[in-house]
Amino acid sequence: MVIAAYPLVREGLKSLVQHNADLRVVGEARFVSEALPALQAGPPDVVLMGLDQLREADAISDEIRQVTPLARVLVVGETGDDPRVVNALAAGAGGYVLRDLSADEMGHAIRAAQAGLLVLGSAAAEVLLSRLRPLSASDSLEPLTERENQVLELLVRGLGNRQIASELGITEHTVKFHIATILSKLRAANRTEAVSIALQNGLVTL
Repeated sequence: MVIAAYPLVREGLKSLVQHNADLRVVGEARFVSEALPALQAGPPDVVLMGLDQLREADAISDEIRQVTPLARVLVVGETGDDPRVVNALAAGAGGYVLRDLSADEMGHAIRAAQAGLLVLGSAAAEVLLSRLRPLSASDSLEPLTERENQVLELLVRGLGNRQIASELGITEHTVKFHIATILSKLRAANRTEAVSIALQNGLVTL
């Protein structure tokens, strides 16, 4: 499903998707609020959402998860250095790509998002890494437990709390507890920063 405020953007995204024979657009909307009934009636595998929808990223992420918890959200923008990129990922988006992708590249990004992979263009990855506080040799990270590592690996895949709970057979409350502990041990401000620190320090791999 495609959600973007401007018709030209929606048409462009639909065109990129429809160039891939194995993909199809099942719906479109100007805003998340307009899309919710359709999302609930026939949940898509992936939601392509324009960056313009992220004025309140956390609320938008929660709304989509409530009606279609298994759908992956792939945010699409114009530049990789937009500060809202970090907000989108922190809110649980499965990735961020630019609108100037080719049809083949967009197809690859959608399939990767559907498979549960974190999808990031190089420019967006640079923005993410630039938000990290460099760690010195003496500033070592507190080791994670086996369960915390499992939760962290699922965070890297972009899974939300409910999905992590289902994957590991634990409650959402327990997931929140583990994430809070992970943030504390990695000295991260949010989930996205925790993932970035973990990747930078070789705790997990994409």
